[in-house]
Amino acid sequence: MDEKYQIQLLIDSPLFDADWYKSQHPDIANIKLTPEQHYLRYGWRMGRSPSVLFCGESYQQSYPDVVQSNENPLVHYLRFGRREGREVQPLRHKTRMTQQDIAMDVRKVSPYEVLDDQLKLGDRVCTQLDETQRLLEKYVRRCHELEFQLMDEKL
Repeated sequence: MDEKYQIQLLIDSPLFDADWYKSQHPDIANIKLTPEQHYLRYGWRMGRSPSVLFCGESYQQSYPDVVQSNENPLVHYLRFGRREGREVQPLRHKTRMTQQDIAMDVRKVSPYEVLDDQLKLGDRVCTQLDETQRLLEKYVRRCHELEFQLMDEKL
């Protein structure tokens, strides 16, 4: 499917908010892609949502056929899902809990002796998420570099 067509779908849709996408993902400021191009090529595969009105991960979880087709969830919705009556979910803001938040939450439901284990688990999860995000951003930067190298070789 033509990328220009897909970009126009995004531009015409209130479910894609370029300004919001840029504000949520400052790593794309240093690359030579528009927010629409980044979302189409990489963002949706990284689990990024195009706006607060559309959660791509929720759409994929609700409709496994979209995952099997390996199609961008928003593009699928705009091309087919809307006509088929498929539902979309707004983005649920995922806020990272601090150690204090975890401790307060654990104290409500767990005995104090379990608190240290809960905090350690929370720290490990946060560390793993940070490392995964760092690696994904490194991967995207490398993809961009290779893409530009290929373009230079064709010229």
